[in-house]
Amino acid sequence: MLRLFLFFPILLLSQDIFTLPDEADHFIYTFTKELSKADKEVYLFSSKLNEYKLITALKKLSKKKIHIHIISTDIENEDNKASFLNLLEGIDLYTLVQHEDRVIKGSLLCIDDKKLYLSSDSLDKASLYNNYAFILVKNTECNYLFKRLIDKATKIQ
Repeated sequence: MLRLFLFFPILLLSQDIFTLPDEADHFIYTFTKELSKADKEVYLFSSKLNEYKLITALKKLSKKKIHIHIISTDIENEDNKASFLNLLEGIDLYTLVQHEDRVIKGSLLCIDDKKLYLSSDSLDKASLYNNYAFILVKNTECNYLFKRLIDKATKIQ
């Protein structure tokens, strides 16, 4: 993950950028459209996930037999809707142990190991529509980022 941030200035110059909260609706529209084109698998890493349109898009993907891996924290919190997605076929839910000195910041999303979304905040409704943040989009291989996170995570049954 450190490698990703070392190349951050290069990423800024060569990518699509969404600035939040001003472009939140545009990001949701664009991202859900990209999700609907997924062929194989989707990886998602965010501390909280409760935006209705994103949840709906992920549900539709599970019906298309696309494998979805979600890594999140605070799964038991009823405001984190990621826990409900665990009930659907084709969705694997993982949690990272939270420590007082370690918290999840930002979000990563990878579609078919081709397109990476890097957000400076989580994908919950308040962060998307109220907080100042940005989301970078890059066409690149990205599954390797998630495989390392999954090794450190615990799968929710």
